[in-house]
Amino acid sequence: MRIEITEKVEREQLTLVLCIGFLHALQKGALTLEEVEQYLFSPYTATILEEMGLKKSIIDLIWMGCELEDIQNLIPEKLDVTMSDLINQSVAELCKLKKTSPEKLLR
Repeated sequence: MRIEITEKVEREQLTLVLCIGFLHALQKGALTLEEVEQYLFSPYTATILEEMGLKKSIIDLIWMGCELEDIQNLIPEKLDVTMSDLINQSVAELCKLKKTSPEKLLR
C-alpha cells in the first residue's frame, strides 16, 4: 500500500486527523505513549513536516505532543487535560483549513 498526498492542505488535514486519532487512542488506552511517539510525536516527524512546509501552528502541535512523556513523568495528573487540549487545538486548526475535495490517498 502506498499513500500519496500532493496538496499541502491535504497534508495538513491528514496530519491533524492523525494527531486527533492518536491522542484519542492514547486517552482510551488503545495505544501507549511510546507507540504514539513512534508514529507521530517525535522530533524527527516535526522536522520532516517542517521541511514539507506545513503551517507552524500544526508543527507546534507535534512539538507539544513530544512533551507528553515529560508531562506523564513530572505532572501525571495533567496528562489527560493536556491530551484533551491538544485534541481541541487540532480540531480548531482543522476547522481553519481551506476545505478541498480530497484526492484518493491510496494508490
